[in-house]
Amino acid sequence: MQTIRLDSWHTRSVHCPFCGEAAPGRDVITGCSHYLYAIVNGDLTDYGSRLPEILGLGLEGDPFGCGLDIPAVVEAAAPNALEFSIGNPDGDVLRIGFAAREEDLAAAELMDLL
Repeated sequence: MQTIRLDSWHTRSVHCPFCGEAAPGRDVITGCSHYLYAIVNGDLTDYGSRLPEILGLGLEGDPFGCGLDIPAVVEAAAPNALEFSIGNPDGDVLRIGFAAREEDLAAAELMDLL
């Protein structure tokens, strides 16, 4: 999985690299359809609707406490994923993951043919 490290962005919003919508946070309740997870200091704190399926947990699965290395499973299952790693002065690290959807990839391939 590609990781983008942002050492001085702890006061700014991260936006989806695929559609430009803001990631969930103080002012945003839900993320876009590309949003997968937020991990703070190794603990899952929030996740998007696609994450349980990507992790193989099924429709009713809950990634909290599932015991999986979520970024590693996402990398294996969604090779089109990207993660932002943001450090703040207190030493906390926020990791936010996104992945393109299959329909995004199909549309991009079609555009390449035109």
